[in-house]
Amino acid sequence: MSARLSVALVLLSVGCSWAATASGAPFTYEPAGELVAGSGKGLKTTKIYAPSMRYPIMNAPSYPNSQVWGVGGSQGPTGGQCDVKNFSYPWHDNYCETRTWSMPLCPAGKGHQGQDIRPATCENKKHPTAATEDGTITSIGTYSVYLKGASGTTYRYLHMDPATLTVKTGQKVSKGQKLGLVSNAFGGTPTTVHLHFDIEQFVAGVGTVFVSPYNSLVQSYTNLIGVTDPCAGKDCDDSNVCTKDSCSAGTCSHTPVSSPCDDGNACTLNDACQNGKCAAGGEKPCDDGKLCTTDSCNAGKCVFAANTKVCDDTNLCTGGDACANGACQSGKAKACSDGVACTQDLCEKGICKNPPLAGTCDDKDPCTADTCTASGCQHQAQGCDDANPCTQDACSGAVCTHKDISGLCDDGNACTSGDTCVKASCVGISSNCDDDNACTADACQNGACSNDPTAGACDDGDACSEGDYCALGLCLSGVAKDCDDGLDCTVDTCGDGQCVHAGDIQPVEKVCQSKELLEVYDECGAGPTLQECPPDKPCGSGQCGGKPDPLAKADAAGSSADDTKGTIGDGGASADTLSASDGQGGATTDLDAASGLSADSIGNSTSVGASGAAGPASSGCSSRRAAAPDWLTVAALVAILACQRWRHRRNNVETLTI
Repeated sequence: MSARLSVALVLLSVGCSWAATASGAPFTYEPAGELVAGSGKGLKTTKIYAPSMRYPIMNAPSYPNSQVWGVGGSQGPTGGQCDVKNFSYPWHDNYCETRTWSMPLCPAGKGHQGQDIRPATCENKKHPTAATEDGTITSIGTYSVYLKGASGTTYRYLHMDPATLTVKTGQKVSKGQKLGLVSNAFGGTPTTVHLHFDIEQFVAGVGTVFVSPYNSLVQSYTNLIGVTDPCAGKDCDDSNVCTKDSCSAGTCSHTPVSSPCDDGNACTLNDACQNGKCAAGGEKPCDDGKLCTTDSCNAGKCVFAANTKVCDDTNLCTGGDACANGACQSGKAKACSDGVACTQDLCEKGICKNPPLAGTCDDKDPCTADTCTASGCQHQAQGCDDANPCTQDACSGAVCTHKDISGLCDDGNACTSGDTCVKASCVGISSNCDDDNACTADACQNGACSNDPTAGACDDGDACSEGDYCALGLCLSGVAKDCDDGLDCTVDTCGDGQCVHAGDIQPVEKVCQSKELLEVYDECGAGPTLQECPPDKPCGSGQCGGKPDPLAKADAAGSSADDTKGTIGDGGASADTLSASDGQGGATTDLDAASGLSADSIGNSTSVGASGAAGPASSGCSSRRAAAPDWLTVAALVAILACQRWRHRRNNVETLTI
């Protein structure tokens, strides 16, 4: 008979009519512990932990099965949660389904804590839940309700819609009272529309744990739909993994199965059921391949105990090898010593060899260096020579000493002389190769002086030459120092680096000819040169913009009047008159007859001397001034007076042209 129970067949066997749910299909269920293939190892039991409880969903039908391994689940066939296969019989247990929660009663020690139950349809927030027994609501979470029954059993309802709960914490409830609606609430992430239902009880030897609710659900569901199950409450578990236990019409059956099992011996592998019994498989291999261990299996673990058997380390140059600490330990090495310090004592493949040994040996004298040769150990005094002629070297107790000494020595430098030892150093006096020539490079090489010509600046000792330079080992003069002051009336020379300018140098003289013109005489007395003054800076006191002088005022005031000047010549005033046209009516001016100047002589550019005598034409004052026939008469007078002053100073002849 199939392991699946059929309530319909049970009823027929007892003479009752066929029972069907509201969906029209007969109620069938798989035994407890028969999980969906691949979903984990279930707990096979017929124990009913809550025999008097009411079914937790108010109305039938409902379908306990796996949400994860069901159609549309993360591990199940493709499809949606509303697939008809999720809402059909038979029921499937999913207590102990693969999870990570600690579950002491589950075969794997961890798993799913209760049973997932789908209501009649996948409609959300439609199907009411009911109190399983009289009790108190002890806690309400974001999607959970805890009911503590009067029997002491705690029932937990998960994925309840928090907005439609009809109870609150601390409230007393009666068996069958509505608690709320089944939903897909799961905190922040929704799940499928189902009720997770679990039972928590005290189990002797274990404590308060989640127990299997499956058989209690089967019994309470048959009560809900009005069907009597003669197998309800009947324990058919024979505790034999090699039989499949079932109940039919109230009778238990135990069908042998051929499946893997565990014979209880951890040191056997691949145990299998045979004729209803678990037969041991092969022994667990525990050979480590080592001679020096005794191999065995204890409680499923391989044990490799060390022994003391005789062994062979495969080395022909040892003898008496034996096992120790789980490995073959070499015995004593074969004796191959020949007693000679300078030979190497060897054993190769069981044969002794003593070849000469290159390298060092030891005669126990710390002041000798010992070396092996073909004839034996040779001893040579230890070298303490520090290659310093100014120390005395010695060896004492394997330690070299180097005592300072005095006296002559050779520092190895041919360019020094008189070498002597000073504080362990050879010190000499350097050769003097300086030729006192700034245009040579002085050096000593291999004891010989060299003075090679160099290039560059030097000093020839003459302060009146500049840019002296070296050439062919000689200091050659550069160019003469520039002492030209630009004056023709001086002789320029240089002495001891200082410029000297000899000659008749006179102060620069500046005289106002008019408000518009300034006469200038240079250091050599040459001139005059005329400088024109701007209108806003008329000539006065010998400079443009200077203080006006009396002559300038007279010039401004007497341009059209007769003026007898008794101070012009040496003989006082005279009736001589200069007539000059200024282009504005012909003003006249009296002149000093003693000056030797007359209107005729000036008007005709006649040359006159210091005494008034006639001189050659085109000489005299005319060389100083340019003719200005359009000047005012007063301007002509000022020019004449200025020319006369210049004649008296220079004592020469000049011509004035007006």
